Amino acid sequence: MVSSDTHKFTNTHKVISTGSVTMSSLKSGNSQSAQTSPTPMITSLIDENNGFLRVLHVDDDESFLTMSKKFLEMCGKFKVETAFSVAEAFEKLRQTSYDVIVSDYALPVESGLQFLLELKKISCNLPFILFTSKGREEVAVEALNLGAFRYLNKFGDPEVVYTELASCILQAAERSAAQKLVEQSEERFRAIFEASSDAIVVLDDEGIIANLNAAALRVFKCTKKVVGQCFFDRFRKQFPRASKEIVLEDIRKFATDSKRRRSGKKIKLSLQDGLAGKRTIEVKASVFEQNNRIYSLALIREVARKKAKRNYVKGKGKKR
Repeated sequence: MVSSDTHKFTNTHKVISTGSVTMSSLKSGNSQSAQTSPTPMITSLIDENNGFLRVLHVDDDESFLTMSKKFLEMCGKFKVETAFSVAEAFEKLRQTSYDVIVSDYALPVESGLQFLLELKKISCNLPFILFTSKGREEVAVEALNLGAFRYLNKFGDPEVVYTELASCILQAAERSAAQKLVEQSEERFRAIFEASSDAIVVLDDEGIIANLNAAALRVFKCTKKVVGQCFFDRFRKQFPRASKEIVLEDIRKFATDSKRRRSGKKIKLSLQDGLAGKRTIEVKASVFEQNNRIYSLALIREVARKKAKRNYVKGKGKKR
């Protein structure tokens, strides 16, 4: 079904076909409505994609898709492919990788919101921009609640509208690239965290165990069930009270430091190991902030072990 709003874009068709649109705002990023100069991260992503950001634009209005593709590709940053329905869009997604999806709301058979919901169901997390003439607030709210990156209205001065769309695509691609870098960093950290031969324990600002690695499980002879428990209560028999004060003091200093400088100090503690004796461990603790919470990360290494003395009664071979 061809949108009945097409006639409202007559002036837009005219300015593009005659070449009278000034593209300097899109090329130089000088538009008052949007900043479209690519950041270093986006420049790197564009270089990886052979010079373009790959955009899939879904709309049932063929003339509008042609106009949109021409306008965006004149920027020199985008390679736009089009689809007329959700079914065609999924077919293209199976065949090609894209950086951003731009979709209308009113589509044949399924709406743009249904398209977004289906993408989420298959764990497709490509940035999704709803670019539509449906200006109802409830549509915008639902789109954002479903995880759309942005809701944009098609109506307005074409140069302003498409400059805003171009800017939005760049922002969406940048956020997606940044999220992937974070995920990769987290994956690398998890691999190092679990493979470390040193015990690693992460505590929150109340001394609650947020995480600990396999080496820490061996050192403290416990299971992952201790996550969520207070470290200094759970292991109070093994650690002296002073160790708790050292950690909490570091957290307090970090919380009151306006520059949030990472702190770190190294201490040696004697760890009671039941009847087996005592172990001397070296603890290097640092404090960091994540998601507005303060955490202490302790790197623990055993440096000495002292076995319990066994005294025997002379001539009887029995423990005294």
